[in-house]
Amino acid sequence: MNDLINIKVIQKDFNGEKKRFVNARELYQWLGVGRDFSNWIKDRIEKYDFVENLDYFIAFAKFGDGLNAQKTGKIIDAKTGKILPKEYVVSVDMAKELAMVENSEIGKKVRKYFISVEGDFKKVMRIAALDPKVINQLSSKFSETREETKDYRKDFTNCIKNFVAVKNYGTYTDMLYDFLFLEKAKEYRKLLELAKKDFTRNYMYEEILLIIGAFETGLAGEIEKESEKLGR
Repeated sequence: MNDLINIKVIQKDFNGEKKRFVNARELYQWLGVGRDFSNWIKDRIEKYDFVENLDYFIAFAKFGDGLNAQKTGKIIDAKTGKILPKEYVVSVDMAKELAMVENSEIGKKVRKYFISVEGDFKKVMRIAALDPKVINQLSSKFSETREETKDYRKDFTNCIKNFVAVKNYGTYTDMLYDFLFLEKAKEYRKLLELAKKDFTRNYMYEEILLIIGAFETGLAGEIEKESEKLGR
């Protein structure tokens, strides 16, 4: 089911805690709602008592040099004069409820997708709190998994090499670690008290290696597709 649905989930600091969000417009498109997006999201917020800056927040795409607000409530790009679309960024919990109340087969699948994604995030955080140096010694499959995920890493670095202008592998690795562990690679190494000669991924859990590998090979595919769209 997760092979069919692919809605981007982001994690960010919100009201002093780490929360996960999705763009409501992307969710709306996946749900196949047969009405205007703006009216749909406003109706759902009012009907189900979602609270701004608790369940969701509003963002605007950035163009030109700045934004101007009109009395109509519309946000205008200061340079181009274009009306900027209002984006509703909703928590995963709100997204699950929005999917559920659509009462459709795709709505059920989307809700299960978010439950699965949340489970992956929680699994990473739970495992990261333990000591992988001990756990890996007990895992007979660790070496096999480690070799398998080397190919995923190679896909990722080759993709950056072939399709990304700034080829700073460390920066992109830090972005990935920050997304999964809420800390950069250097901070993760410090947490594990690794020496310079220690290779970070030799001291990760088997499960975390697989999750990182899945993210890396998935990102590689997305970068390549986007590059093809841009004709690079």
